[in-house]
Amino acid sequence: MRRWFGYIILLMCLLTIQVSKAQQISEFSQYLNNPYLINSAATDISRQLNVDLSIRKQQSRAIKNISSYYASIYGTLKKPNPRQGMTNGFRERKYVSNTTLSIFNPKPTPIIGLIVAQDNFGVVERTNMHFTAGMHLPLNARYTLSTAASIGNILLNVSDRFTILEDNDIPFYQFIEGFDRRNILDLGLSMWLYSDQLQVGYSIQRLFSGNSVHYGNEETFKIRNFHVVSLGYKFQLNQDWQFIPSMIYRISSL
Repeated sequence: MRRWFGYIILLMCLLTIQVSKAQQISEFSQYLNNPYLINSAATDISRQLNVDLSIRKQQSRAIKNISSYYASIYGTLKKPNPRQGMTNGFRERKYVSNTTLSIFNPKPTPIIGLIVAQDNFGVVERTNMHFTAGMHLPLNARYTLSTAASIGNILLNVSDRFTILEDNDIPFYQFIEGFDRRNILDLGLSMWLYSDQLQVGYSIQRLFSGNSVHYGNEETFKIRNFHVVSLGYKFQLNQDWQFIPSMIYRISSL
């Protein structure tokens, strides 16, 4: 019994370390709880309306006042199917409901939504609003593919709460004066393959890349598109316990 107790304590310590490390990655925990924030195709079709709010604060000695605020809302344009409920990106039931699946004529479910977010990274603040539109299409009795597109605006601006450490830091002053605030038009595409055990997501953002956000030095300040790949698999250990390893990987374009 003592041996098992020691193993449990060791496992809890490892998980705590990993969670603490994950919290240092911007918005990581929010993305796990609400994948719709980074993949507009990751939506739930079991309810007419889905609303999520999240707030994150992080303490850092190097950068003060790191925080993020997210609000998302989306819903189906057809009558929702309560038998197709989802939890953390996984369908709760093993099989696709017969009301949404036909061998010769699978019925898609359209989704529309809105994401509003604000991230404060210290010196730079980012505020964005995106409209999304997607569709869920059953592939077979267990797997469903969802696709979506998002379009919106991103506002980058220098925070009024920053601190200049040196009065004669001319390059920093030039950066502040040249950057100030910029509006960026953003377009993204997403896909989400899911079942009761598996979820695979892919999204590409900032498709309007190459736009300069600094008129004085166009070779330095460029908006780059990036790709986000997510993967998760659920192991049902018994009636009460589940084990769900998952990952989110972001790749920036060169």
